[in-house]
Order: sequence, then C-alpha cells, then structure tokens
Amino acid sequence: MNLLKKTAAGIMALVLLLGVSACSSKRVSFENIRDVAEECGLEETGDIGRIAKDIYGKQDYNELVYCVTDKPAEAQQIYDEIYNKSNTYPKASVKAAAVMYSNVINGEGKAISEYAFVFTFNSSRKAEEFYHKTEEGFKILDREEGKEKYEYFMISGHNDQATTLYGEYLKGKCVVVLSGTGYKKNDCTLVDRFCREMDIKSPETLIQ
Repeated sequence: MNLLKKTAAGIMALVLLLGVSACSSKRVSFENIRDVAEECGLEETGDIGRIAKDIYGKQDYNELVYCVTDKPAEAQQIYDEIYNKSNTYPKASVKAAAVMYSNVINGEGKAISEYAFVFTFNSSRKAEEFYHKTEEGFKILDREEGKEKYEYFMISGHNDQATTLYGEYLKGKCVVVLSGTGYKKNDCTLVDRFCREMDIKSPETLIQ
C-alpha cells in the first residue's frame, strides 16, 4: 500500500518548500531543510535504499533520517523508488529532491511517524499533473484548499485515539508533501517545524 493510501486510511479511520533549487523564496533552501532536520534530530544519509526500507516498514522504530540532493539521478531515485514505488502516480523527471523521515516511539510506547518530500520537476506541467493526481485520492474527504503564494490542500483528523495531518503544496515546478500521524495535537514535530521554517500553512491549523 503506498504512502498516500496509508495516510488516507488513517484519516478515514479516526509540503511550501517551493523546490530545492528551482523555486524562489527567501525561506527555501537546502540549508533550511538541514536546519529543520537538525532541530528534529534527523541524520543525513545518502543511502536512499535505507530510507525506502524505513518508510515501508522494513526497519525498526526510532529511525530519523533525511536526504537532500540536486543530482537528477538521485532525485529520480527518491521519486521512483520511494514515493512512487507502486507506480500510482505519473512517471515524471525530477531534477532535485529531498526526503525527511521520522519514526519514533514516544514516552508512552506509541509510534509517531512523519515524512516530508520535496520535488522539483523538470516542468510545471508535470508538477501540476502530480499534484492534481495526488489530490484526487482525497476528494471524498473534508479538506481545506486554496491559492495564495502557492496552491495547496490540507487534511487533518484528530480524536482521543489519533492525530493525522497531511498537506500538499504546489508552485511552478515544485511540490511539497507533508504527512504526520501521532496521538496528541502536538506530536507531529517535524511537520510543525518544517512549516514554520519554510513559512507555509500547516495542516495543524485545521485542528480545533
């Protein structure tokens, strides 16, 4: 089951990083990604296969890793082998990418899982195609969407048993995807710090 289906299932059961190299924003850079990673205790790795195993549940808990790259071959590997492993989304060429992944056990022995993906596509048409294809998977769910400095949609779910956050952001050739699942409103530290550092609207704002 791909990542977005897992997130949708979590919500029913109860992302403006404007690119890594091609988008203009004073708040957006490789260094800002690294700053967020450092704040959250993530370890940088070039082993994309390791991150794929983490995200698809083949590793133990307590993994905190990230990778940023402006090398097209590595960026393509992140898109093809991690995000689009199930071929659910359009085939597309990407020239820069970042992935951040945090899966930890909290003090109560419960798992908190978060990820962030950033893709700079080779064309704005492909970025839009990816964004809208992803959005289709959430059509049946209540969500907030809009167009400000960027186009976005966000979803959240919260009750006594779980908190689920999802946000996606599009501008030009660039797309950001954020997701977090936890138990309390403030469990999703990576999503929160990413949004604050990059000055984008957080799906946490939907939680009452």
